[in-house]
Amino acid sequence: MLEVLRQKVAGVARKARLVEADARELPFERASLHAVIAVHFWHLIEGWRQALQESLRVLRPGGFLFEGWDQSNGESEDWRIQQKWQEILAGLGYRLVRGRHQARLEEVEKELVRYGLEPRSKTVAEWVELRSPRTSLEMLLERIYSFTWDVPEEVFRPSVLELTRWVEATYPDPDVEYPIHWQFVVRSSRVP
Repeated sequence: MLEVLRQKVAGVARKARLVEADARELPFERASLHAVIAVHFWHLIEGWRQALQESLRVLRPGGFLFEGWDQSNGESEDWRIQQKWQEILAGLGYRLVRGRHQARLEEVEKELVRYGLEPRSKTVAEWVELRSPRTSLEMLLERIYSFTWDVPEEVFRPSVLELTRWVEATYPDPDVEYPIHWQFVVRSSRVP
């Protein structure tokens, strides 16, 4: 990801500077930036409160913290497959913890309000993605979602084998695509 960003920044080097740093200890002066953008971020970092404090520290008066995330609307075949996997894991004695992303967004919002800010959320885009059961299964197999990362390998392997068999039995053609309705949400908080 960073390499792709470096290539994009190279074309506008006079206008943009790429800095790689720990979000909990940003290398910028207090009140030095007009905006901080965090997309699909808070649930991935330990010490998110410190990262949030740092994000707010570097904002100038009147500056904005922009947060962004996508979320699916309603149930889909993709969701059904994930739910089945959760059931399979439970049968193997493993409790899958899901929803960390949304839970963390709620925690961050409470923290922003505690700081006296007024976070406002707005859906800025909606779209439909077509995804096949095979693709949904592959995304779990590749551990793309953060909720898959903590599942121990000795539980993960048999669970996805069973899920693969279930997908094959449930979907006569696992390459038929089904719709997933998505929206992208931006939350903005302005520093006084």
